[in-house]
Amino acid sequence: FVADPEARIAPQRILSLDHRLDWQYSRQAIPNLGFDHRPHWFRLKFTNPTDQPLVRYLSVEQPLLDEVDFYLAPGTTHPEATMGDQRSFSHRLIESRDFVLPLVLAPHDTLTVAIRIRTEGSLQVPVKLWQPRAFERHHQLDTALNLLLIGMILSLGLFSLMISASSRQLSYLWWGLHLVGYSTVVSSLSGLPAQWAWADVPLWNNLATPLFLALTNMTSVLFTASFLRLQRLPRRLQLLYRVFLVSFAILAVGSLVLPAHLALQSTMMLAIIETLCSVSLGVLLWYRLDESMARIYSVARLAFMLGTLVYMSSKIGMLPSSPLVDLFLPLSLVVESLLLSMALTNQIRIHKEESLQSQQDLLRIQQKANMQLEMTVLERTRALQEANQQLQDMARRDGLTGVFNRAYFDQTFAQEWKRASRTHHPIALLLMDADFFKQINDQHGHQVGDECLKHLCGVVGPIIHRAGDFVARYGGEEFVIFLTHTDLSGALIVAERIRRQVAKQPLDAQGKVVPLSVSIGVASVRPYSHSSAQALIESADQACYHAKRTGRNRVVGYRNEGGKPGFVSHDEFFQPSAP
Repeated sequence: FVADPEARIAPQRILSLDHRLDWQYSRQAIPNLGFDHRPHWFRLKFTNPTDQPLVRYLSVEQPLLDEVDFYLAPGTTHPEATMGDQRSFSHRLIESRDFVLPLVLAPHDTLTVAIRIRTEGSLQVPVKLWQPRAFERHHQLDTALNLLLIGMILSLGLFSLMISASSRQLSYLWWGLHLVGYSTVVSSLSGLPAQWAWADVPLWNNLATPLFLALTNMTSVLFTASFLRLQRLPRRLQLLYRVFLVSFAILAVGSLVLPAHLALQSTMMLAIIETLCSVSLGVLLWYRLDESMARIYSVARLAFMLGTLVYMSSKIGMLPSSPLVDLFLPLSLVVESLLLSMALTNQIRIHKEESLQSQQDLLRIQQKANMQLEMTVLERTRALQEANQQLQDMARRDGLTGVFNRAYFDQTFAQEWKRASRTHHPIALLLMDADFFKQINDQHGHQVGDECLKHLCGVVGPIIHRAGDFVARYGGEEFVIFLTHTDLSGALIVAERIRRQVAKQPLDAQGKVVPLSVSIGVASVRPYSHSSAQALIESADQACYHAKRTGRNRVVGYRNEGGKPGFVSHDEFFQPSAP
């Protein structure tokens, strides 16, 4: 990578690796330049050593970068894509909180990518190259985990607000607002609001984090004053926390006009100072007055302060950037939330001892709130289980056609073979190959070719409807159809029905009528101990090859009579015998 302080470097010099530039190489897995506001160029080189074109997703997984421009073609001054959290979300080619560029790598070709990045925040550039399906799984899991973390913090905050509404205690009110505020801070840092909340108002991306952080720390000061009962302490301490409160209020207003990095750094530094003072005050009360709540408060705030220090050190470049480091802030907040929730519960227990009637009323409210929280957790758990089931189903399906994939076929066919070997009932395989598929791709384009494959599956699907029967994509334009409890004659009938339906239903794609036909190889067997599942697949494959070699648009069965293998077409098999 190379810095471009005057913003004058042309993309051609980056793509051609101009050695006159002051190139630097990152010694870290994730380049971390701290708060560097200068534009930087990053150069990446990819090679496809295979014989097939590869589709990959290049992602920059830092949603808070202001401007991210991708350049591919040498000699061009126009970027392939322009993204960034200071640009409308509609500029992104892939709907993701990260910045993703689809790449197509030709066989045995090399592709160079130049990325220009400018940001007012922390310049961290975690770059990854994904397979599309792997990226989709990662994106869904990453989004679910972020929502789960935000939901945990928000749930604790709403729980505290409900307790506050019933108990009339200010500590619960400020703590609930504090957690709700920090849930907005964590969500802003994750980049999710830029995708869902204000996708068309990118200005909010830089304003939201420092603004919400300042407002949240105001509630932190108010919570400390209420929880530790500052009114009983010397006036100088009370004045100090008033200064903190006013300072955070000024920073909240200033975040609307100050540069984002300055507002964020100032707010985080003041938050660390306030937290350090609060920890010291809690330790003092713990030591001198032996207050158990002050002890829990000190440990909780100390955990949060350490998490904030680690997170901020990463952002200014003192620590290497990594997903684990980025989790320190939200995880420390969760630890603080749980500990202080325990402290608040202990405070309720003390109040209940002072008034029996208040104890009973508060217990009912707490039980109701706990039940509501458990219901929320159960609902979220159920939702996660359903999402997991959907992910498992997606893993078994072919991404283009929606039928089962090769992995599912291999696993299920092995299970069905074992079952048939025990009961000795016949099973059949149909290997179907789309005729002249390469010509369709060459004449009409790969998009029409993809539509042809989906059309074929749409024709075959209604025909294969028995329990235990299924269709799977075997590879490319080949599909395999498994039929249970079916001998060769029955399988030939099904195959001929498929062939005729395909021939009768040409594809209408983009105003083009594309006639389709298929060649189908059929094989059937009653499995025994000496039988081979692979032999059945090879028999169906040989029959399919024979059908294509003898004219295509045919159904050919493989049969072994008297130890002599041979092929028979559908018409020959069902031709009436001569009298």
